[in-house]
Amino acid sequence: MNDDSTNRDVELRPVIARLREIEKKCGSMGSRNEEFPLMQERLSSIIKRLEAGEEPSGEPLAYRAIARELFPVAHIFESVGFMSVGKEITHVEKTLQELAPETPSPDAHPAGGSARGTHSEPPAAADRAGVTQETDGEVADRHVPWPIIGGLVVLLVAMMIAAMMILGVGPFRAEPTVRATAPRKPVETVPTPAPAPTAVPEAARGTPGPSNTLADEVAAARLALYYGDHAGAIDHLSAAALIDRDNTDVLEIADELVGVLVNDANAAAADARWEDAAQILERARRVAMRFGLKTTSIDRATRRLAAMERYVIVGPDDTRTIRASAGRRVELRMKNGSERTGRIEGVAGTDFLLEVESDVGGGIVSYTDKVPLASIASLKILEN
Repeated sequence: MNDDSTNRDVELRPVIARLREIEKKCGSMGSRNEEFPLMQERLSSIIKRLEAGEEPSGEPLAYRAIARELFPVAHIFESVGFMSVGKEITHVEKTLQELAPETPSPDAHPAGGSARGTHSEPPAAADRAGVTQETDGEVADRHVPWPIIGGLVVLLVAMMIAAMMILGVGPFRAEPTVRATAPRKPVETVPTPAPAPTAVPEAARGTPGPSNTLADEVAAARLALYYGDHAGAIDHLSAAALIDRDNTDVLEIADELVGVLVNDANAAAADARWEDAAQILERARRVAMRFGLKTTSIDRATRRLAAMERYVIVGPDDTRTIRASAGRRVELRMKNGSERTGRIEGVAGTDFLLEVESDVGGGIVSYTDKVPLASIASLKILEN
């Protein structure tokens, strides 16, 4: 065993241990969602492959493919509110991706060989084309003689004609007998009004069934994203990724979803919902990581959120919070559109007491200004 294999075995030990813990959690969560037993079986299969050090076919472990298989496991935990387990699976995914051997550049080829003869396909393309390349030589030598094909076609046509004659369909359909009937009095019918259309279609959640196709999941994800159903969009993206993770439409929707989540995080920060903003950015980062997208916009929003001065926005009727914030800086947004700044001194009756500092004759003068609470639209109370 070479040094690389030994290092990978050492790094796989904590990964296998974490996956066993998550497998136990799937077993204990079986009563919450019927998909947890399926995820437990998936984890058991992954653990066996990692312990064996090779795929069931005898091939070396495909670490990136194994990391992608963990995507629905993380998502099912996040869908029931266990965000910490989702983060732990994300860390395992990242570790597996780092263990994967580096893939040579598609443009690189051995010296002296022609670009056409020695060009190496990307791993995903090679996997999809592997069976076809191995069997091209065999298929080329096995041609069915044309006389046999012609005989089969004639036999098939004869069987179709016989079936049509027996069933009485097509040109062999019997003419219906016309019977005279007594005239009937026309009955007046009242049209039933059609049900009102649903404004926002409810996207189907969960693991795709056998009838779901890539096009169905892509369309459902796009529709959910259009109506602002981010959870539904992630569900359908997850299902589509199980069919073809590298599909152009899947990657396009994932990139659009990341942008929408970053905008939502910025809006939450503007409303002083700091924890919501951090959670939304973390969700955007997980989507970007699982689909191999750039995280530049997420990193920029994270730095901006960390640098923002914390504050709370309250209404003028929240006098308890105002009194508890005495001494802190405040920005008043008045109902007439103007703004005033100072420090909170307190509340006296129907007036807000604003401590204002003014430069008079080269010196700073502090005084208290009474501002009617009825004239204030909102208060932005800063931390210090």
